[in-house]
Amino acid sequence: MKKKKQGFEGERILEITASRRHLIDNPQFLSFSGMGFFPKAKYHADEQHKGYNYYTLIYCVQGLGKAQILNEDLAIKAGDFFFIPKNTPFNFRADNQTPWTVFWFNFDGSLADDVLQLFYQHNQSYKGFLAYEEERILLFDTIYKNLKRGYSKEVMTLLNMGLLHFLTSFIIHIRPKQKDKNQDLVNQVIDYLKKNLDKNITLTEMAQYINISVPHFSTVFKKKVGVSPVDYFLQLKMQRACQYLEYTDALVKEVAFKVGIEDAQYFSRLFSKIVGLSPNAYRKSLGRS
Repeated sequence: MKKKKQGFEGERILEITASRRHLIDNPQFLSFSGMGFFPKAKYHADEQHKGYNYYTLIYCVQGLGKAQILNEDLAIKAGDFFFIPKNTPFNFRADNQTPWTVFWFNFDGSLADDVLQLFYQHNQSYKGFLAYEEERILLFDTIYKNLKRGYSKEVMTLLNMGLLHFLTSFIIHIRPKQKDKNQDLVNQVIDYLKKNLDKNITLTEMAQYINISVPHFSTVFKKKVGVSPVDYFLQLKMQRACQYLEYTDALVKEVAFKVGIEDAQYFSRLFSKIVGLSPNAYRKSLGRS
């Protein structure tokens, strides 16, 4: 039977070679090594008895496939995703009649360890289900476009921020077999923040929204998501700002206002700190003036 790891019509692949990876590795956060999109990937298959020295996330948006992680057999359909832990035997293949369309990421780092541990604790499986959302695919496209700009520190800072949000989007919607009250509270706050990116919401207001104390809320949120509530909210704002800068002609001060920041200079400083480029430089890097 035919098998191939890549070479599919319409595919998109970006990989970071070992010679470049030392410039961007941050073992305390996320170390990114590749990403891709394989549409209707007939004969797509891989088998590794020892596994790879990084983690992989594969998200199926169409078609069918099968996977085996350790001794767990997984039937994959549209909406399913699965993680492959590093240094873990696995195999997978697309269905011959209805081959899957998949997005994938390769990554590593201490935060990656936490993400996989959190996911497996909640799900008791390396497989999950997540309905298709255009916002998630747009985030993939944003990460892909920025990585094509090169491997500078600024690009990788933005990439890691986007990768964190991409991975988090899979984790926070998992429904554990045993109800996790803290996870539900964190999910409520994240949904609340995403709907109010044009507002200034304090840490106290976040805690009040779910009726718990500020110290307890901060501890629970960071444990579940990996970053503080305020930092997460700011990263969401800057992610949205990136989209405004890329897809609209809004002035920098207008973008700042759209993400709840009235002081354009403060917005520019914050954007530069988180993204690694000023708003104007970021827009220019995308070929826009």
